[in-house]
Amino acid sequence: MNHPTSNLPASINEAEWQLQELARLGKPASDSTNDDLLAYRAIDRALRSPPDDALPTDFAASVARIAQGQGFVRNDGFEQNLIRILVAVLGISGGVAIAMFSGELLQGTFASLVQLGDATLGWSSAALACLGLSWLCSQLLQGGRSPACYNRLGSWL
Repeated sequence: MNHPTSNLPASINEAEWQLQELARLGKPASDSTNDDLLAYRAIDRALRSPPDDALPTDFAASVARIAQGQGFVRNDGFEQNLIRILVAVLGISGGVAIAMFSGELLQGTFASLVQLGDATLGWSSAALACLGLSWLCSQLLQGGRSPACYNRLGSWL
């Protein structure tokens, strides 16, 4: 409340404001036994001082050690095995869906390509060739090493 006293709105109590300013500035009041002033000074000291219960610098590491010691952190690969199983189930179910519905899907796709004409087939082939050549060049430039995303996928399977 850093308002000059002449510009105070009517809803602000002038005496309270003066007490808060005296406490903030640390000046003594004419009545040194004023309980409100002592309370405002205590509030001012509390707001100016840092919190007493700051976290230690190694808090996260100590919590991790405690969690690992109590068995909350699993290192047995349960989650990785579960992910492998779920990816396998997803692949099998996708294969079953393709086997069940591929006849109708492929007939509709080929029919639409035939209706669009030879130009569509040519441009689609060119796009696929570009994608294939881009992948091949990236493999050759990396010396046969797979990018990070392929490494992650390979570690799951």
